[in-house]
Amino acid sequence: DGLSFHVRDTRLIYRDRRAPSELQIELTRAEIVPDGQRLRVDLDGALNSQPLRVTGSTATLAQLIAAEGSVPIDLSGVALGVKIDAEGELAYPETGVAMDATFGVAGDSLAGLRPWIGDALADGGPVRASVALQGVGQTIDISSLDIELGKRRLRGKMSARFAEVGTVRVRD
Repeated sequence: DGLSFHVRDTRLIYRDRRAPSELQIELTRAEIVPDGQRLRVDLDGALNSQPLRVTGSTATLAQLIAAEGSVPIDLSGVALGVKIDAEGELAYPETGVAMDATFGVAGDSLAGLRPWIGDALADGGPVRASVALQGVGQTIDISSLDIELGKRRLRGKMSARFAEVGTVRVRD
C-alpha cells in the first residue's frame, strides 16, 4: 500500500439540484500516506467556511477494499464547529469478525449543520454525544449511548441484528 494522496489549496463545491443547499470543502492541505499497517490522515481546511481539521489513522486502502477482518480507526478533528472523535476497530458484518469502537461529538451548538438538520436542532444549545459499539457478525450492540443537546439528554443501550442487507431488527 504505497499509495499516497497529497492535495494543496483545493476547493470542491457540491450543489444538490433538488435542494438549495451547497457543500463547500476547501482543503489547505490534505495528506493520506502509508504509515506501517495504517494510513495516516492529516487534513486542514474549511467546510462551508468553518474550520475543518482531521488527524489520525485508519486502515490501508488494501484492507478497506478487501472487506476482511477488522478496520482500525483512530481519527479526531473538528468540522462545522463540532469536535469529532472515532477510535477502535470496525468490521464488515458478513466477516464474522469482532468490532469494538467508540465515537464522540462535542460542541457549543449544531449551528454548522443547520442546512441539513433544520433550525430546531441547530439552535438546541451545546451538544455532547458518545456511543460505544461492539459486535460480531450480524449483531451490533450499542453498549453505551449518551446524547446531550442543550437541556435534553438521551441515554441507553440497544442491540441490532442485521438479518439481510437492507433489513435491521432492533430490540430494547
